[in-house]
Amino acid sequence: MGMTEQIPSVAPAGVARLIAIEAVRDLVYRYAFLLDTDDGAALAALFACARIGAADSGGVVRGALSQGADALLRISGEPGPLVRGAECLRHFTSRVRVEIAALNRRAAAISCVVTLRRTPRQGWQVVRSNHYFDQLEDNGSGWFFSQRLVWTEQPDTAPLPPPWRGPAAPRPRFTSGAWRCG
Repeated sequence: MGMTEQIPSVAPAGVARLIAIEAVRDLVYRYAFLLDTDDGAALAALFACARIGAADSGGVVRGALSQGADALLRISGEPGPLVRGAECLRHFTSRVRVEIAALNRRAAAISCVVTLRRTPRQGWQVVRSNHYFDQLEDNGSGWFFSQRLVWTEQPDTAPLPPPWRGPAAPRPRFTSGAWRCG
């Protein structure tokens, strides 16, 4: 193969889908970053249009939905200021799965954010593990959260999951009213 080797082309629809997936992932990861940097104004803007609620482990709504970042912090158990005296909190996002629908204008995402606390005497400890079931939309100027459901695992009460033996992790699917994995 010489210098004239051709690079295979990617269909424009495939590129648009990949761009949409990365934009959604960026928003999901931005949440933990904003918590860690204590940027309340940006956090409020990120969830200004979002309906927020508690969910069970399968992402099904439990109770009424509220609006905005204050509701999210209350439901997810996040404190106000992130650095208090010698304590420090950090948030790590993992297992982000994104499904794009409706001509790359709507998306569903599932993620997990683990909160760690560092203290001088005990080092880093897991405080909680929140699982988020998100719905996002692109209004033409960019992606935004339209809904976030939260399921919180407490580290001292949550059983360890069985070892994964399947071929792949379940994919989130966007549905009209409820979350489904499969």
